[in-house]
Amino acid sequence: MADHICQQGEPSCDVANGGPQQGYDPTPAEWVPQGTVVADSGFAAIRDSFQFFNYGQRLGSGNALLGYNANEFAAQLTPDSMLRMFGPDVACTHYSKDDSGKETCIPKPAVAEWIDAANNYMWGGHCYGVAALNAQLFNGDLKRSRLTDAQINSAVQLDSKLQGELAYWWTTQMTSNAAEGTLTDPLSVVQTLRDNLQPGKIPYVLVLFFEVEGQQAGHAITPTAVYERANGDFDIAVYDNNFPMRTRAIHVDTSENSYEYLVGAIPGGPQVYSTGDAKNTTIGLAPLTDIQGTLDCPFCAGKEQIVSFGSKQPIPTSVKTDISALDGSEIPGLKKHPNLNPSSGSLPAFRMPPGTDFKVTVDNSASDQPINLFVNTFLGDGTVLDSAPLVPAEAKMTLEVRASERSVSVSSDQPTVARYLQAAVERKGDDYNAWFVADWKDKGSASAPFTLTEVDGVTEYSVGGTDNVRVNVIAQRIRSKGTVPAAHTDSSVLLRPGDKLRVDITEWSGDGGVPELVLERENGSSRSVMMDRGLGPKANVVDPQPAL
Repeated sequence: MADHICQQGEPSCDVANGGPQQGYDPTPAEWVPQGTVVADSGFAAIRDSFQFFNYGQRLGSGNALLGYNANEFAAQLTPDSMLRMFGPDVACTHYSKDDSGKETCIPKPAVAEWIDAANNYMWGGHCYGVAALNAQLFNGDLKRSRLTDAQINSAVQLDSKLQGELAYWWTTQMTSNAAEGTLTDPLSVVQTLRDNLQPGKIPYVLVLFFEVEGQQAGHAITPTAVYERANGDFDIAVYDNNFPMRTRAIHVDTSENSYEYLVGAIPGGPQVYSTGDAKNTTIGLAPLTDIQGTLDCPFCAGKEQIVSFGSKQPIPTSVKTDISALDGSEIPGLKKHPNLNPSSGSLPAFRMPPGTDFKVTVDNSASDQPINLFVNTFLGDGTVLDSAPLVPAEAKMTLEVRASERSVSVSSDQPTVARYLQAAVERKGDDYNAWFVADWKDKGSASAPFTLTEVDGVTEYSVGGTDNVRVNVIAQRIRSKGTVPAAHTDSSVLLRPGDKLRVDITEWSGDGGVPELVLERENGSSRSVMMDRGLGPKANVVDPQPAL
């Protein structure tokens, strides 16, 4: 299988937001597959791979040299994506289909938060989506007419339609968790590919894990053939979406049952390799059949409890996370799910049994820059508790979740603010969202928690410490009949330490009116706070569900 010989002046790969830059040069000789072909899908990278480069938040400078706008924001997941992934009963609070076949889905609150969480993770790259979609197009599992009239994959254009499709397939890894469940030893990967690669069929995405400056990262690529070298070792031929239109090799040492792969180079830094063996399993095959059809919802009632992190800025690899039970002990059944984006600096997601109380520390003490985080905590019962903490430079942020109390608290060892706290709740009555948006300039005291608690349609917000904070409130009902009334405070509410601000969705009926909002002072006195209809000017901070 001949490798593509690139010409001088062809573009360099830029995985957006600080990702590794790969030269669009010929594959180095030591990383070209060699030997006798013992299993072959017939995939030719020059013909069958996508022509464009893996990308993140924006399409990036590499794709700009192919004629795309480097600063164009990539298309993201939508409610239609979730309707397709989970079906209307799981995905939608309101679902309808008109006579023309056009479907409308107003997503359930947890589903809308899942969209946000996935979109935040994809800011670092779309490697799993590219690998999964390319293989299925090659296999004929998907109709090319869904994307383009082109007859070959390399001619598919990176337009918004294709970007949305790549976002969809990237997100499937978060539902099946296939990448985590299929890690094995290198020789087992070789044997599985020898048994299952056939002309016109690539049944798997190949996943790799490795470390970048001490932080676990991952990458997803497409296995296309297996070569047996003269010494009895093997090369797995792959299409790596960071190196389009070229064939590269994963070297497998038979005697050691180990492998090595050159992932790429960090700009201005060292080369990054993925290595592993029978004891350190960092390679695996994710079957495409696991992510096809209607998928299981991982965060719905009775499923897993999940906490995920996102940011609309690069997260330095120096930032670390530590998770434990509230008493510092290990969490039974905890699973760590690294983001499959090489060198993206993205923080991992954690999965655990429903009802688990836990705390997560985000350590930014080695950085001189603050981090704006988004943290989604899916309780596994249709409720999501969200926070958007500002992690100061040279500081640590702690998130505590008491699942049994449906409560989340955010604190730091330096003065900071939780930009907003949100409860997104699925109920027997109307579903709802409630946001408490703090004034970014009114930072609380060091170690003072910002706390949110939700109980059966009533959400309570409080601030500890010694400093006052001003807060705006936005509430939104998501009705099964398809309307989404909203309300907001006309001006911010001053909260002193120990005060509580409580919004009651159960006192909100019909499409008009507003919910009850009560300010309870630490001394026990209370008063009602006026709310106006509509989302209000602070809605752009939290990007709520649009009212239809």
